Amino acid sequence: MTDSLADWVALVDAVYPEADAESWDATGLQVGDPQQPVSAALTCLDVTPATLDEAAAGGADLVIAHHPLLFRPLARLTPDTAAGRLALRAAHGGVAVLAAHSNLDVAAGGTTEPIVTALGLRDVRPLVPAAGGEAGCKLSVFVPPAETAAVLAAMAAAGAGEIGQYRECSFRVRGTGTFRPMAGAAPAVGERGRRNEVVEDRLEIVVPAAGLA
Repeated sequence: MTDSLADWVALVDAVYPEADAESWDATGLQVGDPQQPVSAALTCLDVTPATLDEAAAGGADLVIAHHPLLFRPLARLTPDTAAGRLALRAAHGGVAVLAAHSNLDVAAGGTTEPIVTALGLRDVRPLVPAAGGEAGCKLSVFVPPAETAAVLAAMAAAGAGEIGQYRECSFRVRGTGTFRPMAGAAPAVGERGRRNEVVEDRLEIVVPAAGLA
């Protein structure tokens, strides 16, 4: 009995759930009728003319690609673009296209695990929380250099700067801030009516979205 395209979509989603993909990503079924039969599948990194040639030669009516063929929203589907030509060729040839991108990257046994193994890495942890974890935001503030350490300590004490198993994660760069206080202003430093320059640290730190007022 030949499986349907819907069966294949469900199988891939069971192993590499679309829900695990990044919000910006384009995964899942991109070309094809879920009810069409699938007798053979071909996997690839990118959908190219050579990919579709190989699918036709091997009798594959499904291409499972790592990189999405259609990534950005389309205003039209015409042969004027490379993606449009490939999508139309696949559709005309009865070849479905299914993408498993960032949901494959983050999966156990996915694309990153063989690289980690080949490099001999140990005690490996995610750099950022996986999709579905607590949402975070990047907070940027400008601080007088003499106060940077105190501000960073206060932020860390409030729960900012936590990434995975690490604490007090931040980034800073020193620069020059400018400002011109106008009539009615009461500047703590500098003079009204003239452009002032002060040395400042730009301090960036990750904070939980729930912790922002």
